[in-house]
Amino acid sequence: MTGDLRQARVFFRLLDDTADKKEVARALERATPFLRTSAGRALGLRVTPALTFEYDTTPDTARRVDQLLRTVRDDDEKHEDEKEDPS
Repeated sequence: MTGDLRQARVFFRLLDDTADKKEVARALERATPFLRTSAGRALGLRVTPALTFEYDTTPDTARRVDQLLRTVRDDDEKHEDEKEDPS
């Protein structure tokens, strides 16, 4: 949300892996007038923010970083084992 409360970025994720992100984003865009009205009434804001929808890639990025760290750790353990057992 911007400081003047005129724009809000809404991040979304999909629970169903078979759903298409682009289709869901289009559906959210079509529902924007309804969502803005509902949010404005619920929050009691004088100006209802414009909504922009973006797919949230944070969990995907975190999963990738975790995978890379595990790979490095496994490689380190493998090299340590080779140092201890030079046969």
